Amino acid sequence: MPGSKISVSRAHRLNREQAVRAADRIADELKARHGIQSRWKDDTLHFKRSGVSGTLTLGEGKLDIKVELGFLLAMFRDTIASEIERALDRELTEKPADTKHNGA
Repeated sequence: MPGSKISVSRAHRLNREQAVRAADRIADELKARHGIQSRWKDDTLHFKRSGVSGTLTLGEGKLDIKVELGFLLAMFRDTIASEIERALDRELTEKPADTKHNGA
């Protein structure tokens, strides 16, 4: 039986450097939580581990993620898609340049 695919596109207002940092934070989290390895080639982050592979491609003002799940992970497709959506929502929002709080 074939696996399952997830495709997510998101517009964002980050500059390229901020978008790369956001993608790297997502990749670091995936590595820490799920052992997923990743590497950049041009504007595309390729990621893979047993049972899952995909790409995260940065474009001007948008980001596209394509994930292919193997048979065993296909049953968790909706949960994985929701986790991807949450990570994108968290990472693609513009962060304030200065988050210092002075009590003085």
